[in-house]
Amino acid sequence: MTNNQILILIPIYYEKENLPAMLNALSNLNIQLDILIIDDTPDKTSTLNCLDLLKKDNIYYIHRKNKDKGLGLSYIDAYQWAQQKKYKKLIQMDCDFSHDPKELNKIINKLDQYDCVIGSRFASKSSTANWPKYRLLISKIAYIYIKVLLGLKIKDPTGGFIGSTNEVIQNIDFYKFISKGYSFQIEMKYHIIKQGFKVKEIPITFHQRTEGYSKFNISIILEAFINVLKIKRNT
Repeated sequence: MTNNQILILIPIYYEKENLPAMLNALSNLNIQLDILIIDDTPDKTSTLNCLDLLKKDNIYYIHRKNKDKGLGLSYIDAYQWAQQKKYKKLIQMDCDFSHDPKELNKIINKLDQYDCVIGSRFASKSSTANWPKYRLLISKIAYIYIKVLLGLKIKDPTGGFIGSTNEVIQNIDFYKFISKGYSFQIEMKYHIIKQGFKVKEIPITFHQRTEGYSKFNISIILEAFINVLKIKRNT
């Protein structure tokens, strides 16, 4: 166990092409941090190319072998693990380099002023590099839908590059979450804002993945659509 005050949470599902590069990129940032890998890959093949890296003192690994799969469930396990620790700042990010590790410092520094910092694809001065137009359209429709139903005024309610303070994490009851998949990102922001925490969106450059394959599909869209209605109904 290290004495680092920052934890990076990275869920993976068949990311053997990206995980070694991401771990190396984070290690080269010259930031004192811990890394928690949450692996939904049934056969652990995502880790085959980085077994030595996973032995580092500041890297922790959870294999969700016999559990229901889903991005939201992975993050819930990760945050429940983190709730037992004493990290001051916790940042979740994707493993496919759509979230640039070099932009972590911006989120980390802003957490000195805010309870939650969102690396936003749609804030002023943000950009999306090589992102398909249909994905951009879906995100903008989702923004309007979520704003109307849940009243969230943030510009990127579905984004996954998010930093939170320990106080935020300790005050969220993850057991009550509805979302098992990608709509977890919406639900988490909703609870953070509803509890009155200070939230700040900052611009990032969002990159289209170049290695591996995207897990985004129509079922994710439908799940998010339905879950937003359920979140609305439960409040």
